[in-house]
Amino acid sequence: MWELDHDPVLPAGYRGLRGAIVLALKKAQPMTVQALADRFALTANGLRRHLKQLEDDGIVVGRREARGVGAPAFSYVLTHEGEALFPRSYAATLVDALDMVRAVAGEEGVARFFRQRWDRLTADATPLMRSVPLHERVQLLSEVMSAHGYMSETEGAEAVVDEGRSVTLRSYNCPLRAVAERFPAACAVEEQYLADVLDAQVERVSRIVDGCTACEYRVTALAPAPGASSS
Repeated sequence: MWELDHDPVLPAGYRGLRGAIVLALKKAQPMTVQALADRFALTANGLRRHLKQLEDDGIVVGRREARGVGAPAFSYVLTHEGEALFPRSYAATLVDALDMVRAVAGEEGVARFFRQRWDRLTADATPLMRSVPLHERVQLLSEVMSAHGYMSETEGAEAVVDEGRSVTLRSYNCPLRAVAERFPAACAVEEQYLADVLDAQVERVSRIVDGCTACEYRVTALAPAPGASSS
C-alpha cells in the first residue's frame, strides 16, 4: 500500500492520494484511469473522483489517445500548471544573465557556468564517490540530484555493474528546463559531467526537453586500460 503523505518529493500543496497521483503522472504520463487505479489498488470509479478534483484545479487534463486496434483510450497528463508544481531552480533573470555571459564569453563561457554549477552541487559527495564501487557512486549521485529537485532514481545492475552491465540513472524533473531549452550547453555539460564525476561511460537515452517523461542515462564501467592488471 502506498504511503506518501509525508514524502518530500510530492508537489507543493498536494499530499495524500492526490499528491501521489500527480507524482505518478509526472513519472509515467500519460496514464489511463485503470492504470492509475491499479497503481493505487483502487476501483476506477474511486480514482475518478480524485482525478476530477485535480482536473477542476487545472493540474491534470484528460485526452483521448489512439492505441492500435480498438476504441481510443482516455488518458491523463499534467497541465502546465501541474508541471509547475515541481521544483525548478531557475528564473527569467538566470536566462537574462546567461544571455550576457554568452555575449561576453561565448558558448564556452556558458558551458563553464553549467560545469561550475555541477561542481557546487556535488562538491560534498565527490570525495566519497571516489572510494566506492560504480553502482554505489550512481546511487549516491542520484540522491544528491534528488536533493536539488531532479527526482532521480537508479535501476538495474547493482553490484554486478562493474562486470560490464549497465545501470540506469533517471531524472523525472528538470529544475533548469526553461534554461536548457534556450541553452543546449546545459544538457551537453550535464552528460559530460556525469561521466567525469562517476568515472564511467555515460550515454544519454532520453531528455525531458525533447518531450520525454525523464532524462535517462545508461552508465557503464570504463573498460580497463590496455595492459592493466586484473588482480
